[in-house]
Amino acid sequence: MKKLWKKIREWFDSWIDYQLRDLVPATEAGEPAEETQEAPQTPAPAAPADTRYPLGIASCWDGDASKRMMNILSPRMSDETFKNRLQFMLDKGCTHAHVILANGGDGEAAGYAAWNDSDRPKMYSRLQAVKAAGLIPVPWIITDDSAALQKELFSNPMQCLLIVGYCGFFEGAPYVVLGLEMDEGGTLAQWKSVREAVREYYAGPIGVHHKSGNSFPFASLGDIVLGQLDPGCTEAQVKAQIKAILAKDKRAVGFEYARRPNRALSLAALEAGAEGCGNWNGGTLPNISTASPGEVGADVDGDAVDFSSLDFCWGSFAGGKAALADARIKGLRVTRDGLSYAWAKGGCESIGATSREDYEHTVVCLFCKIGGKWKGGKFDGISTSRTTRDFRNIHDGYHGWDTGAIEKADAYAFVIVSRDGKKRTNVITQGA
Repeated sequence: MKKLWKKIREWFDSWIDYQLRDLVPATEAGEPAEETQEAPQTPAPAAPADTRYPLGIASCWDGDASKRMMNILSPRMSDETFKNRLQFMLDKGCTHAHVILANGGDGEAAGYAAWNDSDRPKMYSRLQAVKAAGLIPVPWIITDDSAALQKELFSNPMQCLLIVGYCGFFEGAPYVVLGLEMDEGGTLAQWKSVREAVREYYAGPIGVHHKSGNSFPFASLGDIVLGQLDPGCTEAQVKAQIKAILAKDKRAVGFEYARRPNRALSLAALEAGAEGCGNWNGGTLPNISTASPGEVGADVDGDAVDFSSLDFCWGSFAGGKAALADARIKGLRVTRDGLSYAWAKGGCESIGATSREDYEHTVVCLFCKIGGKWKGGKFDGISTSRTTRDFRNIHDGYHGWDTGAIEKADAYAFVIVSRDGKKRTNVITQGA
């Protein structure tokens, strides 16, 4: 079945490439591209992803639900409206775009699902257009006002998400959010089944979202909690919510505090420790550290543990003599299936990569603290643009890796090393 879907997707991608040329906004802000069969215009540049806020600077609403950027993948939305919504986010200086994959009746252009054959091609072409414009899509599986679609999803999540996963809707995502206002419908067991289905096709961080307030009944299912309060909330209330999320040892996004862009509330969330926001209104981002308590600080002057204590015993890679370079990483998060991190300074280019997308000159090395000793080594390649890595190679015993190392470990250490073994980032840890 997986090989079949791979062939289908290869054909699908070639067809989508043709469709993209009419969907990316023109270079001049606010002017949608004309409907034409000529060569595609250069997309308007988005703000570069800010490594201080790896979970994304976004602006998801413009006044009310009738102008909802999260619904831009919908086939019910006209191409002209799509371009205008995309341009809105670019004009606000957003780095990420939150996109809903299944929406029964929530806001403009509702009534679609990525697992429906009739909806999927248009949705996928829109997704590629979002990426081409320079924004990073954050997929949300489903909205709360979607009773019929939720019934389909909960009854057979593996079937619904099979084609979603293999047709690339999770590809390159910094995280995937299970649902909008999850406590409006669905039990813990049902949402857990959705999470497990997502895990079949995506190894990065999982987000959860609840209705307004400081009760997060499904927080245990996610690595990230996206906060929401009723419109009219104060900056103090926003900061209190972010602190409540961090107190649960979860990463935080100040997602929805107004139905329109609101810089003050977004800044309040970021100042309190959120790694992203959903009501951004443009302007300069503050230079605020989002390092969690006990985590290596944003300046990251050195290693969290002695580099010489790391035993490169698995992975067939001699990296133990690498010298510390200028690049700095932070924010390690490890689950059974993968890890995520953020850049605090520089990137893989500082240790040999030729560009943000170059993964041929740098490798990721993980170390598991087992029986008081750090054992590990290389398990995959990496680029600056990739801040997540799955553990499929580890689970498959890549070059001698203990397939049960992740489960056996009491703590984890992570470092990025040049492929020639000469340069490296700092070492960051989780649980040490």
